Amino acid sequence: MTVKRIGVDLAKNVFQVHGVDEREKAVIRRRLKRSEFVALFAQLPKCLVGLEASGGAHHWARELQALGHDVRVMAPRLVGPYRKKETGPLRRSQIRRGPGARIIIRARAPHGGSQRGRI
Repeated sequence: MTVKRIGVDLAKNVFQVHGVDEREKAVIRRRLKRSEFVALFAQLPKCLVGLEASGGAHHWARELQALGHDVRVMAPRLVGPYRKKETGPLRRSQIRRGPGARIIIRARAPHGGSQRGRI
């Protein structure tokens, strides 16, 4: 399985993951528990991962970077225009994955552990 880009909707207990290949065809649509999240990304080839900035986004971004993935944290104001009327975890993960090619350019790398107190 070749994965080009993955969008993740982070929540308290269940995360929604949506990934596409080079032809923009969905190859991953998974709903994961917190304990399964890092294990899935450890099995996947290195790729671009988009997360919307939230309370735990930088923590998970550092976890995924440790596995070798290129992780980008997107500001909610950049993701908002791509939302459609119907929202839910799957749709939000598709948003993070879908416009990723356009938004990723304006996204930022996650904060390092030493930057936490300076935000």
